[in-house]
Amino acid sequence: MFDAFIMTNNFGEDQRYLDIGIIDTVKDLFVNLIGAIVFSMLGYLYARLSICSA
Repeated sequence: MFDAFIMTNNFGEDQRYLDIGIIDTVKDLFVNLIGAIVFSMLGYLYARLSICSA
């Protein structure tokens, strides 16, 4: 899905793992955002329904 940039330092070592780690972290943050939104919506609906039924 995402292409990793191949960066080399002065010694010619491959540092591709840095970009893959950043992309993976961004995916994790996006999944956490979706979970937080769903959890907040469910909590809001629960609070609204329990106030109305009391």
